Amino acid sequence: MIRPSISFRCLVIFASVWFYSFSAFAQSVDDVIIRFYRPRAYGGSLVNFRIVIADTLCFKLHSGGYFEYRGPRPDLIGTKSATLPMPDDGRKEYYICVGILSGLWSASTELILVDTSFGERKFKELVAGGARAANRIRPRGPGSK
Repeated sequence: MIRPSISFRCLVIFASVWFYSFSAFAQSVDDVIIRFYRPRAYGGSLVNFRIVIADTLCFKLHSGGYFEYRGPRPDLIGTKSATLPMPDDGRKEYYICVGILSGLWSASTELILVDTSFGERKFKELVAGGARAANRIRPRGPGSK
């Protein structure tokens, strides 16, 4: 049986560290993390909100659910009844609370850009409480896979 030499082991360790560091920096410098969450509530719990990021339908958010978007900074985030322009303040992490504005006869969506410390705490509470992650919607139609 052939035993690998120490130099071969060092080469393998160096190659794995180099590959990991390359893959960690593979994302663009301008990429952001946007965490959407919707607190559990009885009112409107049967309604799923379709969230649109940069003119693309990305996911449906249900009551007590969350979604984490990683990608280029969008100019606008919206639903059927609400839009939220994304600020260009240099931050890399945002938290958006999706809520319901109830009216007399109907309800509409509310998108709230919350403070990072408050949003992080609420997001972690929701995830620790067994919340379900929303699935990304795959495009349909001609040319889509």
